Amino acid sequence: MALKKFSIALISFSLLFAREPNLIDDAAHFYTKDTAVFLGAALLPAAIMANTSIDAEIDDTYQFHVRSSSTDKCAKIAKIAGSNMPLTIAFVSGITASYIFKDTTFGKNVYDYTMNTFRATITGFPLLVTGQVLLGGDRPSSYTHSYWQPFQNDHGISGHTYMGAIPFITAANMVKNPILKGIFYVASTATGLSRINDEAHYPSQVLLGWCLAYASCNAIKKANLSINASANSFTLNYQF
Repeated sequence: MALKKFSIALISFSLLFAREPNLIDDAAHFYTKDTAVFLGAALLPAAIMANTSIDAEIDDTYQFHVRSSSTDKCAKIAKIAGSNMPLTIAFVSGITASYIFKDTTFGKNVYDYTMNTFRATITGFPLLVTGQVLLGGDRPSSYTHSYWQPFQNDHGISGHTYMGAIPFITAANMVKNPILKGIFYVASTATGLSRINDEAHYPSQVLLGWCLAYASCNAIKKANLSINASANSFTLNYQF
């Protein structure tokens, strides 16, 4: 139900601001051979983990030897980045701030970041929902295995991991400093790790959620480069 509500919010948001991002162009950069190869490479180890005892063994090892009250506290905070309401509030707040400071570099940067994050979320969202159902894995908290059973469940890919990783991967794609890039990439794994901590998802499901988020953000990065190249080309043609 929460996922449905968030999908409705995303659709509404896209209709309001569709004038800016070319969602069709974003999709064209996402549904490509390169994306298929990348996600296929992620799907292989995930399939092995999910359909053998590996997922369960990693989960048991973590729960009995790593999880503590401290990790629970960290997971509670990390989960926020992938939760529906905070993300929706962040989107709206980002757009509002960018309009308030629209004549400043800060306003432009906030707007670009917010829209890049939103576009990435929208771009991979159909594949996320489809993959969750097609793979049909269950949660470890349900005391069942992680085996793929199409259409039996809808937890085959971690939605929280996907949502929580995108804001940080987007930030990593927008900064040039390698140290900051590294920090943002590390931070992008926090929500996924929180899902493992809380026994909300198996490791294979978290892996797929993060890889899908990366692929979506990479598509937006390529789309932006294409837009900038076209703009520069237009400028040169106009001048000459």
